[in-house]
Amino acid sequence: MKHHDRVTACLLTEAETATALLSLLGEERLVLSGGDHQAILLLSHRKHLLAEQLAQNEQARHRCLEELRLPTDLSALENALTGDAASACQHLKQVAAACVEHNRNNGVLVEDRLRYTLRALEIVTGRTFETPSYGQRGRLGRYSNGRTLATA
Repeated sequence: MKHHDRVTACLLTEAETATALLSLLGEERLVLSGGDHQAILLLSHRKHLLAEQLAQNEQARHRCLEELRLPTDLSALENALTGDAASACQHLKQVAAACVEHNRNNGVLVEDRLRYTLRALEIVTGRTFETPSYGQRGRLGRYSNGRTLATA
C-alpha cells in the first residue's frame, strides 16, 4: 500500500467515526431540548463509546504518520499531502470542527438545564448551590478565574 493510500485510509476511518459522533451530537441536542432523562443516559453511553473509538482512531493515525515521518498536526499534514489524502485530511478537520461546535452548543443546553434545576432546588430547600460550568472537552469545570458559572 502506498504511503498516501495508508494515510488516506487512516484519515477516512477517523472521519467516519467523527461523522457518527456528529450525528449523535445532533440527536443529543434534540433529546436535551426535550428532557427525556432515560434517552439522555442512553445517548451519553453511546457518545462515550464513540469518543473512545475516535481516540483510538486518532492514536492509530498518529502512529501511521510517525512511521511515515509525516506531521501529526492536521493543518501541517494537509499542507504536506496531495490528492485524495489532502481531501481526506480537510474533511476530517471540517467534521472535527463541527463536532467541537455541536458539543459546545449541547454543553450550553446542559448548563441551562442544570442552572434551572439548581435554582429550583434552592427555592425548595432554601440552600444555595454552585453551578459548575460545562468546560473544555465537554467536561464539567470552572472558569479560569476559579469561579463557577453561578458566581462568574
